[in-house]
Amino acid sequence: MSRDERLHIIMKVLRSRGAFTRDEMITELEVSHPTFKRDLEFLRSRYQVDIVYDTSEGLYRLATAGQLPGRAKRGNKVELAGLWFSQQELQALLSMYVLLEGYGAREVLGPHLAPFQKRLEDLLGPSQVLDQQLRARIRILPMASRKPSQYFPRLANAVLARRRVRIVYTSRARGDQTERVVSPQRLVHYRDNWYLDAYCHLRERLSTFSVDAMVRVRTLQEAAIEISEEELESTLAASYGIFSGKPIDTAVLQFSAERSRWVCAESWHPDQTGKWVGDQWQISFPYSDTRELVMDIMRHGADVRIVSPASLRELVATKHRDAAYSYKT
Repeated sequence: MSRDERLHIIMKVLRSRGAFTRDEMITELEVSHPTFKRDLEFLRSRYQVDIVYDTSEGLYRLATAGQLPGRAKRGNKVELAGLWFSQQELQALLSMYVLLEGYGAREVLGPHLAPFQKRLEDLLGPSQVLDQQLRARIRILPMASRKPSQYFPRLANAVLARRRVRIVYTSRARGDQTERVVSPQRLVHYRDNWYLDAYCHLRERLSTFSVDAMVRVRTLQEAAIEISEEELESTLAASYGIFSGKPIDTAVLQFSAERSRWVCAESWHPDQTGKWVGDQWQISFPYSDTRELVMDIMRHGADVRIVSPASLRELVATKHRDAAYSYKT
């Protein structure tokens, strides 16, 4: 058993039982008395854990344990001022840091996360898996991701603090900018980009905003209005893709036998239904806006057939004809 594992067990016992005898811990850790004493000293010096020995009862406990009222000394459970992790948990946390960087988090969260990363590396030690090794073993390849906004931390704080924000927002569809006050509801990571679901006080409706399209963000003192989870889901998540709105129709798509072997494992929508028609996979799901849906259908080319509705089938057919014509000119 490694020292990290032994330290983790000692802290786990202190949290669960409140105290332990020397013989109990030596038996549980399967170590000698000198090794047990070295582990205690390491916890005291490296982690500043104030473990004391109660000579009257022959118990080791935290110095704060006796200050908790209304509990028997041996049964005290002390909540530590910090989190304690095993070696595997520390490695997992450091791996998550690398994963976040792959999703563009370092640009907006790097200054805030860097101290934690340094602390994790110090705890793991030079002989363990460090940041450089993790980068060589874990790769994140974002697809069509846009540069993270510098305002992401401010928006995250507003979402959690339940405060309204004033934003200057660029509409990519129209190419203009508008100033709005919104009540943020949640941040959504979708297809390698961040979006804000919020109630827009200018338009008086729920909308989804691309975080990277915000050119200015200021947190206000006014409390954000609360929208129920049910209303958020029915308005913003009921239809296909990122575009909001209540469903206007249901798309039914059927894929070729070869493509079906891939698509049958994909989730196109939380409420999709799927079935096999012979050796072809058929899915159906609601949609409210055709823009994103048409792009996703077209990338499958001749390997997908739109069973219904006819209006969607004709729209995609027109897009394909226009694309084919553009290659002739």
